[in-house]
Amino acid sequence: MNKYLREMREEQTDLSGNVACLSSFLDRLEQIRDEDLPRHEKKFKDGLNDKVSQEIGTFHSGLRQECRELEDRIEQLNVALAQLDYRTGTFMRLEPRPISDRQIDDFKRSLRECLDESLENTDDANEARFVRIQSLVQRMADKEETRWRDHVIDVRNWYSFAAREIDRETNETRGFYEGSSGQSGGEKAKLAFTILVAAIAYQNDIDPDQMTPGRFHFVVVDEMFSKIDDENAKRALRLFERFGLQILIVAPLDAKARVTEPFVDSYLHVVKDETTNRSQLYSMTAREYEEVVKGFDDVSTATRTRRRSPK
Repeated sequence: MNKYLREMREEQTDLSGNVACLSSFLDRLEQIRDEDLPRHEKKFKDGLNDKVSQEIGTFHSGLRQECRELEDRIEQLNVALAQLDYRTGTFMRLEPRPISDRQIDDFKRSLRECLDESLENTDDANEARFVRIQSLVQRMADKEETRWRDHVIDVRNWYSFAAREIDRETNETRGFYEGSSGQSGGEKAKLAFTILVAAIAYQNDIDPDQMTPGRFHFVVVDEMFSKIDDENAKRALRLFERFGLQILIVAPLDAKARVTEPFVDSYLHVVKDETTNRSQLYSMTAREYEEVVKGFDDVSTATRTRRRSPK
């Protein structure tokens, strides 16, 4: 009785190794004999192996399908990027590449081992495959392994991306970017905005050559000019304009923001009262803002002139 309970721990809830439970054990023994489970053991194992292997195969196929969809989306994104000049006479193209990651490589190998068709169709081979599947499934179900699971099953983590600058006429490579190292702040922002606008265009199915009247595509960009020069800022704004995107730029209302004048209709200026800590929102047109900035520039120029004048 105690040996049975050690092997069948789930039975310990209803049974104990006390002689008073002997009748319950005899009833359980009779039930086992009537059900004749050993006769169905092989059939059960075969069915279980087939079912589990099928589910793992479906899971593996789903991940491969997600990879194909991601690569297709990148290709469609490249179609949008090809419509944008990165520099005069060039355009950018994204290239997805398998990433070198130990956790992801181990996970892929575990999946392949669970589906290894070279295993012989014997009881021992099926048992070995089932143990591998069981080990993988248990780890994926473990609450302590949530971060690992989310990392390895997100196929976006299976790729690294490079950007290639291509000459439109010769189709030759003019530049290749695997990261932002070695680039100035303006070049980093230029590359980021190029990819960002093309991605938004793809997500919203925007064709810059066939704009749909009445469609609203609203984009908010924070600190757009913090690490970008005026020329690249204008280029980014032209990209948004080219794809018909409505843009709200969150930035200090200073002289650097004047680069937006040809592209915006109005400015919303938030001013905080230092005494009451209450904020107010002032709206002005681009022309009104230009007059305000011009007034500040005139005052600044006059101040510098007075400082330079002899006493």
